Amino acid sequence: MAQTRFIMPSWDEVCSLVCDLSERVHKEFTPDVIVGISRGGLIPSRLLADLLGVSTLLTVGVAFYKDIARRENQPRITQALPSHITGQHLLVVDDVADTGKSLELIVGELKKVQHDIRTATLYRKPWVQFKPDFYAKETDSWIIFPWERMETLRKIVGGAPSSSKNSKEVEDQLVSAGIERSVAQNLVREVKEGLKP
Repeated sequence: MAQTRFIMPSWDEVCSLVCDLSERVHKEFTPDVIVGISRGGLIPSRLLADLLGVSTLLTVGVAFYKDIARRENQPRITQALPSHITGQHLLVVDDVADTGKSLELIVGELKKVQHDIRTATLYRKPWVQFKPDFYAKETDSWIIFPWERMETLRKIVGGAPSSSKNSKEVEDQLVSAGIERSVAQNLVREVKEGLKP
């Protein structure tokens, strides 16, 4: 865990990224339908739908990560794709394209019935294999989004042995991600207490 770098965008920063992303999409593409990849893409897809004036917002579930920086071999669909969207312009939205395999899986499935498909993410990793058509920012850090803060912190703290030295290391990682030291200490304490049997 100590080698993983974190960034933690605020809600305001996320909104700014979504605004940038919507401008990029608007210049080149007019979607009829937005398909949000659950769970990470739910909030960005809803915000994009609002900014782009798209009234049809659908979701599809994909599971890929087991833990922080630990993926399954391949992503798998956990919530079925909508089948009634032929003949429309689709924008598939996720929070981040790390390998891009989730986007690739969904686009591959949608292309069986739909041909005008574009993809958009808030962040893109430099090593991504399947690149989104639109993205707002590139980073090589692990992103802790506001909507997954406790989930991510539980994974960080849960992966660290209970010694005070390791708690301090976790706090240091959180501080380097932009969390104030006192907040990081409280979060680590709260999550550790919640993990006790």
